[in-house]
Amino acid sequence: APPGPPGPHPAAAPATFGACKTGYGGLMFPGGVIDPVVYAAMARAHPTAVNGRAVRFHYDAGLGTFVLVFVPRGDGGGAPTEIYLPFEAFEVAITPPAAANWTFAPPSTLRIHAAA
Repeated sequence: APPGPPGPHPAAAPATFGACKTGYGGLMFPGGVIDPVVYAAMARAHPTAVNGRAVRFHYDAGLGTFVLVFVPRGDGGGAPTEIYLPFEAFEVAITPPAAANWTFAPPSTLRIHAAA
């Protein structure tokens, strides 16, 4: 028979980074404390919900820019598109400007509401 997974029970085995399913603890977060340097390197802006069809998105950590290109639902209704922003200062540019408006829901969610 082939060897089984290591440890007493596969569900209890630590993940690759040394954390047991939660992402906290182990090598990345010793003692459950998030190192700000590690967080800054890992935190990335990303869409969490798109009301329409996502065409592409890109986050450039070096420039601190995030681009989301999407085609909103035809009627402009429904839930807003939501983007997670792991930083406090940001600018928003919507093209064309009349296509949507946005709101910010602290601590980290940008909501884009498509125009009807």
